Amino acid sequence: LPVGEPPEEDVLREQFEAQQARFISPEQRKVSHILITVDADAGEAEKETARQTAEDLSKRARDGEDFAALAMEYSEDQGSASAGGDLGWVESGVMVQAFENAMYELSLESPISGPVETGFGWHVILLSDLRESTGMTFEEARMTLVQEYEDDAAARVFLEQADRLVDLIYEDPTTLDSA
Repeated sequence: LPVGEPPEEDVLREQFEAQQARFISPEQRKVSHILITVDADAGEAEKETARQTAEDLSKRARDGEDFAALAMEYSEDQGSASAGGDLGWVESGVMVQAFENAMYELSLESPISGPVETGFGWHVILLSDLRESTGMTFEEARMTLVQEYEDDAAARVFLEQADRLVDLIYEDPTTLDSA
């Protein structure tokens, strides 16, 4: 079936941008944390005490104490404390914004954050590994996008012709001559 003109380059680029998750795996970071919880309605003194505790734990970890041991002893995150604070591999859009911002400021050369405040309390974050973003460039994905565009165009032409055929049959249901 004729499918017409090939897609314009800007149409392909728009498709690539809209469907990037198909072609590109985002950067992931293996992180652990220690959480010192603070109630949202806590007073300033209680918030400051929690911040100071997080600051102390951050310094101790930076000075060489085992982060996992500190997390098991001090973290108030029920889900990760027993695992040494391990949160596993995390990518953008999973954590609350303040946590995520701090997580992306860390490097393998400087892997431990200072206190990071979120709605849950104060966190100390450890970056233990990272996986770079991987995937196809637009040029590498271009042939796939062109093929999908052509397949969609062919399907549209087929459906239009099938609809026309049905219309012709309904116009005179006593014969198939016009079809």
